[in-house]
Order: sequence, then structure tokens, then C-alpha cells
Amino acid sequence: MEEDGENPDPEVLRRAKEEAAKATLFKGLRFFLGREVPLSWVHLVLASFGGQVGWEGEGSPFAEADVGVTHQVVDRPVAAGSRRAGREYVQPQWIFDSVNARVRLPVDLYGPGKALPPHLSPFVDDEKEGYIPAYREQLELLQGKAAATVNAANSKEEDEDADEEGEVEEEEEGEEEEEDDAEDEEEEEEEGAQSSEDRKPQVSGMRKKGQRSSEDASEKDEAQALAEIMMPRKHRRAYQVARRGEAKQKEKVEALVTKRRKLEEAAGVAAPRHATSKRRAGARGTNAVGKGGRGAKTGARVSTR
Repeated sequence: MEEDGENPDPEVLRRAKEEAAKATLFKGLRFFLGREVPLSWVHLVLASFGGQVGWEGEGSPFAEADVGVTHQVVDRPVAAGSRRAGREYVQPQWIFDSVNARVRLPVDLYGPGKALPPHLSPFVDDEKEGYIPAYREQLELLQGKAAATVNAANSKEEDEDADEEGEVEEEEEGEEEEEDDAEDEEEEEEEGAQSSEDRKPQVSGMRKKGQRSSEDASEKDEAQALAEIMMPRKHRRAYQVARRGEAKQKEKVEALVTKRRKLEEAAGVAAPRHATSKRRAGARGTNAVGKGGRGAKTGARVSTR
């Protein structure tokens, strides 16, 4: 049985997955920073988005010759003969533009010695400014493709989750069928017992008021239980969830009323009434005046009796 709050809003879940994907923008990539690259803040950005970072000097977790390096960050031209195979050479701006765009940008425009594309601030609304740079349009196209990839991955995960939920529901339905069979047997036994009771001679005389109220409540409970049994499983689950919600809300209201009553009794103020009492008081007429005081505007009457 699913409880309230276990199924988050699909839109909230989708956004959370997108944010998680952005936080791992450089996950699986290994960067080596050249000596001319500012170590502290470049290292911070790369590590914050899931990248592994090495550098020239002491303390580096890996050397420049490490075959696992995927990107070498340089801020000066690199001779063709000194390039290592199997890695990309990029200028530092590639890192920051990728972070701002929340997508790994193509490295072709950020190669060593190349004229870099314009740096576009993520805090500027180009539409309000009245001009959208051409490179912004390229970035939006790349962002759209990246979002489509993320959505496809999320859809696959949702399908897998749905399959798992379907298996769980089948198991629950099997258990519910067993419970229904047991309930049917109990009802048949109760009906048989009731029939035998009906055949007994009835005692003449009026029943006491308390006994009649108790029997009426019992009959009402039996009617509700029977109606619940006759519901389809899907409706029954929804009904049970609603009943639990009503019970929790009732407990919450009762706790608040009790707390308020204690506080008002301690302060010498009349205890609060329940909603049903307020409705009955309101039915007597608005602004009613009792023997010893004026009625409130809500229709409740203050009595000195």
C-alpha cells in the first residue's frame, strides 16, 4: 500500500535528476593543468563538477604522462610534436563556458592558440537586452540536445521503475485476493450467526438509549465495511488512503484542540468548542445574546448558565 508523500511530483523529480546530471558535468574526465594555468580556482571548478585534477608539482594525484588523462588544460600554444595522443588540449575558458552552459561544449573552438568565442555571461538576459549573440544560439542548440539526452535516460529509468511497481502491485493484488477470500468466509460465518440470532425469540420492551446508540454505530460500521469490500481494488486502495488521511487530520485537530484547551484553562479562559459545536451554535442565529453576555460575530452564543 502506498502512503502519502512516497510519490514525489514527476516535474520535481525530473528537475532533480537534471540538477544531478549538471553536478556531474565532468564526471569520468581526468584533467591535467599546465604550469601556466591558475591552479586553485580551476581545480575548484573541475572538482566541484565531478572531474579529477592533476597538475605539475608536488601533491598531484597523477603525472602528465598518465594515460588516463582525457583533457590537458593549457594557456599557451603547444607544439605539434609535443602533443600526446588520446587527449584533448583546451584553454581554461572551455571549462567555464561549459559550466555556464551546463553542457560539455565542443573543444574545437577552444584549442591552444585559437581565438576564443565570446564569453557569454549566464546572468545577462539577452532577450531583455534586445540582442541574442549568434554563439548564444549555438549554445542553446547544444543545451537542447543535452536536455533531450537526459530526458531519454530519465524515461528509461521511469519505465524500469514502472515495471518494478507493476510487479509489486501484482504481489499486492495476490495478497488482497487472499484477504478478500478470508473476508468472504468471515462474512458468511457472520451471516449464518446472524440468521440464527434472528430465529431467537425477541425480548419485548424498549431498549436503553445507550444500547440503541451502540447497536446503530455497529450497524453503520458493518455497512461501511461491506461497502468497502464491494469496491474495486483500485477504488478500495484510494478509499483506504483517504480514510487514513482523515484519521491523521482528525488526530492533529484533536491534539491542537486539547493543547489550546489546556492553555486557555490555565489562563482562565473558556475552553474552545469543536467544529460541530460551533456549527450548532451558529445555527441558533448570528450575534445572539445570552443571559449574561454578548454573542460573537461568528454566531456563537455566550451563556452564563
